[in-house]
Amino acid sequence: MSYRTTQTPLPGWFVFILAVTLVFGFYFMWIGFQDYLAGGTLAPTATPTSDEISVFNPEFSLSGTATPVPTRTPVPACIEFVVSVPSAIIRQQPTTASAILDTVPEGEIICVIQPYLDTDWYLIDFNQRTNRLEEAYMHSDVIDAANPTLTPTDTFTPPPSVTPEPTQPTTNTPTPTATHTRNPGDTDTPTPSPTLTPTVPILNA
Repeated sequence: MSYRTTQTPLPGWFVFILAVTLVFGFYFMWIGFQDYLAGGTLAPTATPTSDEISVFNPEFSLSGTATPVPTRTPVPACIEFVVSVPSAIIRQQPTTASAILDTVPEGEIICVIQPYLDTDWYLIDFNQRTNRLEEAYMHSDVIDAANPTLTPTDTFTPPPSVTPEPTQPTTNTPTPTATHTRNPGDTDTPTPSPTLTPTVPILNA
């Protein structure tokens, strides 16, 4: 008793793909073999030009020098304000007709950047979690400074004391008295004494 085996033919699409693969494989092998014979080694990889470098890497210019990367503008420091009303509105622009970005409850801390020009609005940082300033605005009637600066009071300042200048003590200088110097040639002149004249009594006749 004999058995005859049946062979299933390969699908046509598989035969086509296999033929194309073999053709391209032999083609690239033949090109590589010719390059090897021409230069002794495989063809070197092409060096990218300055134009190609500038396209893929913006930090390099066509001249080959590095272009400095612009520095990021630092976010201004915050001044803490607190919401003083039951519900405060954060707006996109400093006007009551502007779009509402959010509402915050009373007691919420707000990051105020600065007053907006000469108006009653404050420029605030809407999202402090980012590294850039997201501008928004709130009216001054709905927020107060969390740490207000103390107002100086009028205190009495005593006038400066005047230090008297030192005075020199006065000393009584004795007045010199005139002294008579006796001349050795001078002689004492005696003072004449008065001569008594006897009185003659008058006799009555």
